[in-house]
Amino acid sequence: MTVSEKTCQKLLEQLKQTEHMLQNSYMEYDNNKTQEFSTENLYTKKLSLGINLDNKK
Repeated sequence: MTVSEKTCQKLLEQLKQTEHMLQNSYMEYDNNKTQEFSTENLYTKKLSLGINLDNKK
């Protein structure tokens, strides 16, 4: 089976984007882990900042 160079370039680009997304997710996870929010604390922050945390992506 042969794969065109164009296909390889597309796959490489997708891999780079995926790697970037994973790095961002990990950094977010790491930040959240160190802050140790309780549910009550998050609810209070949600009310005081007027932020809809349910829709956070």
